[in-house]
Amino acid sequence: MVQIRSKDFYEIRQKSIISDLDDRFLVLLYQPFIGVEATALYLTLKVHEAMQTFGDLQPIDHLLTLTDLNLTQLHHARSRLEAVGLLQTHRQKLGEQASFSFLLYAPKSVAEFFADPLLSGMLAIQIGEKATQQIKDVYLQPIEEKTTENVSASFGEVFHPNLDNPLFATASTSGLLGRKTSSIRKPFDQVSFLEHLRQMDVPVTVFEPHMKTLIDYATLYGLDELALSELLLAPHVTNLMTGDIQFEELGRLASLEKRLPFVRQRQQKKLLKTTSDRTVDINEMETLSPYEFLQKKQHGATPSAPDLKLVSELYFSMQLPYPVINALIDHVLRTHENTLPKTITLKIAASLGREHLEHAIDTLDYIAKVENQWKKSYKSTPKPTTTPPKSQDSPIDDAELEARLKALK
Repeated sequence: MVQIRSKDFYEIRQKSIISDLDDRFLVLLYQPFIGVEATALYLTLKVHEAMQTFGDLQPIDHLLTLTDLNLTQLHHARSRLEAVGLLQTHRQKLGEQASFSFLLYAPKSVAEFFADPLLSGMLAIQIGEKATQQIKDVYLQPIEEKTTENVSASFGEVFHPNLDNPLFATASTSGLLGRKTSSIRKPFDQVSFLEHLRQMDVPVTVFEPHMKTLIDYATLYGLDELALSELLLAPHVTNLMTGDIQFEELGRLASLEKRLPFVRQRQQKKLLKTTSDRTVDINEMETLSPYEFLQKKQHGATPSAPDLKLVSELYFSMQLPYPVINALIDHVLRTHENTLPKTITLKIAASLGREHLEHAIDTLDYIAKVENQWKKSYKSTPKPTTTPPKSQDSPIDDAELEARLKALK
């Protein structure tokens, strides 16, 4: 984002009609999540726009004096207004200095605001659902009595215009101010999102009609393209046969995203401080997503659809943290000739889930503990054959895996 310096200049332009009622909507609907500094900056620009002449440039220091903000506070307030579509900032370079045009847009009406999942969602998160509903109740349209009849006069009944007059064909709104609002810019890569769906063998045509709303949800909840594609394939979210999406369930899962174990542990990583190759691997298990970890294990190649589906099951169904999933993937790949057999992976995952493990190093320690316990049991049991025991890195079958897991019980 471009920084404004104290030696720069600015002008204010009003891009839509902004009424006193809009000031009420600004304070009631926007202020709770954009903050008082951004609200004050908007109102200051609105008032002083009416006092300036077109093309009149003022030094930025003048705006700082009017608002009692410093440059950092101005940057923060301006960015919030831009993010919600109340302000656009345009720059023109003037040698070592720059001229900035602040373009003001009207706040959305109550109906438009609550029809926007981004804005209404931010308000509800900030003030709560109960307070949000109270605002809606104030502006609910009164219920019309079904017994009444509209007997109002029509335009033609009163004025009887001669529509052949050429003046009726020259109406134009070009260059005139209106109730214009600015769109919200959304940093979401639609191409990447659809590519993730294709990698999961999902028909992208199901989601294309809902793309605008999906991007709104991704922006609101801070979901990247992969996270959104995974949530859409969670149970009870998308009906791939009919193309219906349960957005209420999608929002619920997205709101849980910050509270799921894997997110908590990615915010509080358990990293090792030595620099051996194995330590580097463990630190990557702790910091990378399973998709990124699998991709690295495959030297940059895209993980296969079955592997991605298996990872989704480990996360959505078994709710294992990402570091635990990565450690499990690492172990199974090492012991099964770089393959991920689903049955064995899920059986080990169930055992890990019962242990409530959260970190990669703890997961590897637990798996090693199972292996060591099994080896002790194996050596203490007389064998009728001279076939040597399998090494730790040799593939094992289901029966042997069950024996190893039971060794700790």
